[in-house]
Amino acid sequence: MMGNLRRGDMQAFDELYTRHRQPLFNFILRLLQDAALAEDVFQETYMRVLENADRFKPRGKFSTYLYTIAHNLCMDELRRQNTSIPAEQMAEPPVCDPHDHLLKREDEEAAHQLLAALQPHLRAVVVLRVLHDYSQEETAKIVGVPVGTVKSRLHHALKQLRQMAPNP
Repeated sequence: MMGNLRRGDMQAFDELYTRHRQPLFNFILRLLQDAALAEDVFQETYMRVLENADRFKPRGKFSTYLYTIAHNLCMDELRRQNTSIPAEQMAEPPVCDPHDHLLKREDEEAAHQLLAALQPHLRAVVVLRVLHDYSQEETAKIVGVPVGTVKSRLHHALKQLRQMAPNP
């Protein structure tokens, strides 16, 4: 389908857009924690896909390419805003076990609060691996780091999330 897009087929673009629209927007929203900003980055992601369609060389799945663009735009935006989470905010305990929230999606609001407490580079790995079910290799390609770094970031992120959970 991407080959058709490279040749200017806008129907191919519409199909790709429709297929990836909601999961991609959710990914961006979880990273940025701001709906209006997420919408802007979402639109910019697809603008970049269109602008660079003729130069796209398939080396993997289109979704990996798409999420890589979105991830990079999100990280650029977060750097631009310098939106690090204050330490005192990270110490606030969540209502229940963070691992259950992320895996079962029982309480989306609690999951958003937990994710917001993570540093953006950790949050990206958790969202891709746990919520979007990307493999470690795909996650590594998207965020532009080695697989070992993905494993390390996921380990540190889950450890932080567990530490934020109240003691039983």
